[in-house]
Amino acid sequence: TQSARDSTQISLISQVAQAWLNYSFATANLRLAEQTLKAQLDSYNLNKKRFDVGIDSEVPLRQAQISVETARNDVANYKTQIAQAQNLLNLLVGQPVPQNLLPTQPVKRIAQQNVFTAGLPSDLLNNRPDVKAAEYNLSAAGANIGAAKARLFPTISLTGSAGYASTDLSDLFKSGGFVWSVGPSLDLPIFDWGTRRANVKISETDQKIALSDYEKSVQSAFREVNDALATRANIGERLTAQQRLVEATNRNYTLSNARFRA
Repeated sequence: TQSARDSTQISLISQVAQAWLNYSFATANLRLAEQTLKAQLDSYNLNKKRFDVGIDSEVPLRQAQISVETARNDVANYKTQIAQAQNLLNLLVGQPVPQNLLPTQPVKRIAQQNVFTAGLPSDLLNNRPDVKAAEYNLSAAGANIGAAKARLFPTISLTGSAGYASTDLSDLFKSGGFVWSVGPSLDLPIFDWGTRRANVKISETDQKIALSDYEKSVQSAFREVNDALATRANIGERLTAQQRLVEATNRNYTLSNARFRA
């Protein structure tokens, strides 16, 4: 069906976009890690001078050395992530991606809030090809689509005021696995595997299979959105923390160097 073809195409686009973002994120982190390594090397050299002239014991020198090796390990890890992301892009595209199409600057906006509009409705997920295909199959099996949607599709806001996952969306997954908690802000319940499934009258095996497939497609849609929003929030926090580490390391070196020269 057209929905199945669209679903395959969107899945490929999603994988390419995710690999591109992973490449960009790793590139941003690599640059910060290299700055951290430089600062740690400066700190190590300063500690070595203090040790050589007898100001400090060997302990601060070895602590500085550990920090240097940790920073070196981070640099190596991010280089590996960049290579893996580029290899995946090449695989998905079917040929080497030209260098000029790869991100050359970190995606600064990925660390910022309000990338997505607050209050995006969950109805948008009805447009996903996989959900539409599952809905089509359910209808073809003779099910009441209106009843199925009423029981199996939550009407909530996907995004909160900061553009991250809304509380309603996060609450769907709090109980773990696919046992979704039903909060008072939901217009209709969803995914209660017992009573509420029975409320949708399905008598034939193929209808039950179609209903199960529809349930899974809706579950996947909400979980993927939740995962994507959580990942974006986490990336922003990690980039900010890495930048603060660089600044703190440089400040520590400046103060230590001034004290050494005094």
